[in-house]
Amino acid sequence: MSHPDHVVDLSSAVQCERLQLQIPTRLEWIAATVEHLANRAVQSGACDEKRATKLSLALHEALTNSVVHGNLGVASSLKEEDDDAFMQALAQRSGDPAYCNRTVGIGVDFDGERCQWVLTDEGDGFDVERVLRDGEPGKEDLPRSSGRGIMLMRAFMDEVQYEAGGRRVLLSMRRPFKTDQRQDPRVEVRRPVRVGPIRADGSVDWHAAQEGITQDLSEGGISIFQKELARADRVLIALDVNGHTRYLPAEVRHCRQAESGLVELGCRFLTGTAAEATRQGHDLAGVQEAVAALLNQQNAGPSSAGERREHRRVPYAEHIKLAGATASDPTTALARDLSHGGIAFLTTAPVTREVKLLTLPVKNRKAVRVRVQVVRCNTVAEGFYDVGACFLALAES
Repeated sequence: MSHPDHVVDLSSAVQCERLQLQIPTRLEWIAATVEHLANRAVQSGACDEKRATKLSLALHEALTNSVVHGNLGVASSLKEEDDDAFMQALAQRSGDPAYCNRTVGIGVDFDGERCQWVLTDEGDGFDVERVLRDGEPGKEDLPRSSGRGIMLMRAFMDEVQYEAGGRRVLLSMRRPFKTDQRQDPRVEVRRPVRVGPIRADGSVDWHAAQEGITQDLSEGGISIFQKELARADRVLIALDVNGHTRYLPAEVRHCRQAESGLVELGCRFLTGTAAEATRQGHDLAGVQEAVAALLNQQNAGPSSAGERREHRRVPYAEHIKLAGATASDPTTALARDLSHGGIAFLTTAPVTREVKLLTLPVKNRKAVRVRVQVVRCNTVAEGFYDVGACFLALAES
């Protein structure tokens, strides 16, 4: 009989594994499916826990593209033109059988050395080369969201390929995994940033700035993926924190080519007189607070959760009002479907999992005010969230 404290590592015994899934075109399935795939990858030994967060982010991006941009056919350009236009299209097509009855096929193949995830949607596809070309550095605006998503997947996976005119994406991860040699504890953070080189006189050359995506963050520094090598020993990193742009002065510690074809930039935050020398009119007083806030956000982020409804849902693409105890919650949202038991709606800001008060418009009748319990808040695309809530009771008028 084995000792009761002995732990058997079954992942080391897995020689190969195959999995086939077919999921519906439902926004609430994205987070649950990603969680299932990432957990299986860790359990089978295809991915270790240190890299599981990167895998989850890449799978979430790929599956969101398959559901939102592929099967539902909602274009990324709508996010740049009008937040409401993107949510309107997403809400309406989520209830349109011509789009929402499509499925996403997912295949996983692990041969003991490499794991590959293949996602195939039933959409119209897209021009991959054009999307990547539009996101090349040197342009004044941010790259398109879809281009940034592809850059993210390439940064976190060993290989990313597209087939079938963009309708199929193949994500690959190989073993062995690199050992993390950083002493400071790091937290996985995915945020778009703008990295500007600092001149010798302390000013920032924003014309030579590059767009990038953060990889991880610690109290002492940050790691960023971008497309070109760093052009200076010191940089100023523009990072959005709670809706406000923070400027973080940093020293470039390493700049090396990543396997994905991108460049990994490792930076250490400047403090004291070195940071003061790069102020140049930028508010650097909140640097430490900004870093602490990001770390807290990552540790306290909402976990993915499945939702199984007992009541039949119906399309309900209406603007609703949202009120709650937390001041950071959005005040308006766009509903996408409704049932006797609850409601699903879209917002441009995260919603806390607490009891909220919703005001639902009813055609030719007085609006309905109802108390609900928020049960999920999942990212659909950058700056857009899918929220699910269960009805509790009617609110007093």
